[in-house]
Amino acid sequence: MPEDRRLVPTQKVEDNILTAVWSIGIPDWQDRLAWIYNLIPEVKRFKDLPATSISGGQQKLVALAGTLMLGKNYYYLMNPRRVSLLYLPAESLIFL
Repeated sequence: MPEDRRLVPTQKVEDNILTAVWSIGIPDWQDRLAWIYNLIPEVKRFKDLPATSISGGQQKLVALAGTLMLGKNYYYLMNPRRVSLLYLPAESLIFL
């Protein structure tokens, strides 16, 4: 995941998450969005806010949610210097 988050500042949080749906046409996007909101409930709380009105950490969660919209086989690793996304089964997802 890019360190700068690459969110569209003029869009709401949920619209940023759904960008992949509009770009490549994901057929089961409603189920994936529900899965993401269940996995990262913080994102659901601010889904209607403009992307620029949330904190940097919250923006990273939105970027992660957008990445997860593409598929469910990712592992999210955070450290003080950077955020990395590795390809592993979603059951391995943990937040440190």
